[in-house]
Amino acid sequence: MPKPRVLTEPYIKALKAAPAGQRYAVADALVPGLKVRVTDRGAKSFILWRRYGGAANPAARALGSVGVLTLAAAREKARGWIETIKRGQDPRHVAAEREDKSFGAVMEEYLKRHVAGKRAELFAGIFKAKSPIPK
Repeated sequence: MPKPRVLTEPYIKALKAAPAGQRYAVADALVPGLKVRVTDRGAKSFILWRRYGGAANPAARALGSVGVLTLAAAREKARGWIETIKRGQDPRHVAAEREDKSFGAVMEEYLKRHVAGKRAELFAGIFKAKSPIPK
């Protein structure tokens, strides 16, 4: 297993694609368990390699893609996840609980997904169909 090294943005950018049908990971020396995984197509993502929820074997969970997430942000997120794991919680479940599940938030998400481009024609149809408001 390769020795962990202090990852830098230029080093990550210079990582070559893995051989066909394979992938590899390079560990960071500053944050235990943080790695950059590189696929055979050259896609790079930050992962955290830990034991989750008292599992017998460690597993990798994606923190985010390189480019979308900076190295500094990945280190910060990994440290947060490690603290969450130390408290005996699963970081994915904690993140899901933090999401706003209020009616307003859910409705706004629905409108963004399903009604975004149709609002003008929807309201135009409503206003044409109704008679003027009586005084």
